[in-house]
Amino acid sequence: MRANQLPTSSHRLIAWDKDECRFATAEEFNTFCQIYLWGTSIHELHQQCFGRYKILRYTGVDDSDDKPIYEGHIIEINTKICDKKYHYLGTVGFEHGCYVVFCTGGMATPLSSYDPSELTIRGNIFENADLLEENI
Repeated sequence: MRANQLPTSSHRLIAWDKDECRFATAEEFNTFCQIYLWGTSIHELHQQCFGRYKILRYTGVDDSDDKPIYEGHIIEINTKICDKKYHYLGTVGFEHGCYVVFCTGGMATPLSSYDPSELTIRGNIFENADLLEENI
């Protein structure tokens, strides 16, 4: 199941299961973490749940196909600046208090600086890392 096909909770989170190498459903994540709620310290709960799962937050932006963009997505950017067209791939992350797009060379641009119609989800960093290698 792909990240953009997963049903999300009202908090708009998805979770990558590091042990299973796949996206977990909200039910799987909640069930796993609830097992550790009783009789464990906060530190142990954090290690068990967040050691196994990588939580990816919804950025509040949908791409040109109205699909929600999450941290960890690889997006294609098609933009025009001063009548010159630019086309490149980047990964979505969170840095210095805002969602950003990391492009080749590590440059980070705020996601909010792009028009959503310029953005298309192409994959994610877990299942499609090869897309980034092709873009270098």
